[in-house]
Amino acid sequence: MELRSPTRAAHRRSPSRRTHRRGRAIFLLVVACAALASTGRASGGPVPPKVGFPQGDSAAKIDHAALRRKVAAWPQAEQRRLLERWRFEVNEACPRTAELVRRARGLLGVDPGHLKEQRPPRWFDPKEHAPAQPIPRKVATSSDSAMRALEKRIEVRRPQRPERVRFHYDFGVGEVRRAPEKDDEQWMRLFDNALLGRHPDWDLAEAAVAASLDDGSQRAALEAFGHCYTTRDGKVYAGVTLLDAWSSGREIEMPDVDVLGIVHTVLGDRTTWVAPIKDTQHKALYARIGELFLPARRLASAVTNLSRAHAAAEPVFVDGYQSHQALVFHALWAAAGDDPGEARRLLPPFDDPEFETFAGQWQRRMGAEPELLEAARARQEELAREAAWMRDHLAALVAEHEPKDKKP
Repeated sequence: MELRSPTRAAHRRSPSRRTHRRGRAIFLLVVACAALASTGRASGGPVPPKVGFPQGDSAAKIDHAALRRKVAAWPQAEQRRLLERWRFEVNEACPRTAELVRRARGLLGVDPGHLKEQRPPRWFDPKEHAPAQPIPRKVATSSDSAMRALEKRIEVRRPQRPERVRFHYDFGVGEVRRAPEKDDEQWMRLFDNALLGRHPDWDLAEAAVAASLDDGSQRAALEAFGHCYTTRDGKVYAGVTLLDAWSSGREIEMPDVDVLGIVHTVLGDRTTWVAPIKDTQHKALYARIGELFLPARRLASAVTNLSRAHAAAEPVFVDGYQSHQALVFHALWAAAGDDPGEARRLLPPFDDPEFETFAGQWQRRMGAEPELLEAARARQEELAREAAWMRDHLAALVAEHEPKDKKP
């Protein structure tokens, strides 16, 4: 299948065909980033079959809601006693996952309790970046129908994860950050994730791996694209970043303040383009921003997907990859010996258009190297078996656990 270039696809909808509305330069942009996902289905090599895992039947038998109601009714001390026993036994019975997590945590170099809290949502200030259009910004409410519709479209490329994530990697500052959490939330968060077969430190390890995979080359661009998406009438969509919006492959409107905010903060250019942006300047401006976006999106996508597959058999991926395509990432981890530094060296340069064929290249390599395919399958299957054990063992512990006291 012929892959489309995201830049060429964007150029086909030339900004020069758009108009100003009420004196504000608006650009309805199509960011066609399907190429990265489609590489997993590209022709030119055999596609390894999906691996079947044995945990499906046992997972179906576990009544998650009933178990959660039961444990939620226990005092916090009892929840802690249960989860601490489960943690100890997981580290004994699931050596592959435990070792991956242990090594990843060692990359942090700091106690998790000393990590900085995640940054609040941020957006470009029109007074600074578009003073001729000082439209006040106001955070849209969760009931805003337009925001919900955009979030739903974006979920195709950025699907929601089932886990409760506390630790994450902030690409804009190159640091692992933690979400605020109340004392009484910790144990039920661990419990909920355990029922999904996740190690108690899975998110901390994943974030640490992401930090190790990121070479920092796109930090300025990812900091800029990490700002919230806004509309021309001043609404701030706090749950949607500019990276999300540009990666959606959908038609979106781009107020001058967001466009110029990227130009000002990444390029340091405050003279070539000013608000209101003229129609005749749109094509060159958006071509330049596209040049900033593509390598940034490639890095964020590769780092996110690789880190998610580091210690999980079939995680939720971004940018169109499906969980059954996880074997591509397990092959890379197998070739790298589970070392994030080596995994990073195996990736193509993020500013190289050949990066878009990354998945297809590894599929063809697995087809040509049976030992690599076998190693990828073995890695994935072992992680899947251990995830099943974590989930099933927790259910067994809940069944046999008798709390000393009931929650008052």
